[in-house]
Amino acid sequence: MAFGATLVNGRLLGLIANFFPSSCTVQEATISSGSYGETGRTWGNLSGVVSVACRIAPASQQEPKNVDLEYAVNTHTAVLKGYYNTIKAAMQAIIDGTAYDITGVSFDDQALQTRLDLRKVDP
Repeated sequence: MAFGATLVNGRLLGLIANFFPSSCTVQEATISSGSYGETGRTWGNLSGVVSVACRIAPASQQEPKNVDLEYAVNTHTAVLKGYYNTIKAAMQAIIDGTAYDITGVSFDDQALQTRLDLRKVDP
């Protein structure tokens, strides 16, 4: 018995590619200390999480209640295509050339996507 239709429509595959338009590389820090006791951080790519397809969006804009302070915390959410259980909070995500601190990690119920809660790193 032959069927005339395929299981997946080719147009759907094109939409999936458009759903993850960005690229994410996750980095972990190596802490080193100098001869005077000062510490420094060096970032290196996390194995298996380099140039992963993702989608990023602003989550909220937080500003201080005290008007004398002049800073804002930009938070974003990114969804990575795939399950990456090696990613931890306190790591760093580079998405389309912009650095973000990872403040939280969660997964969907089928282990197909990884969600990152992010804070933009100011230069």
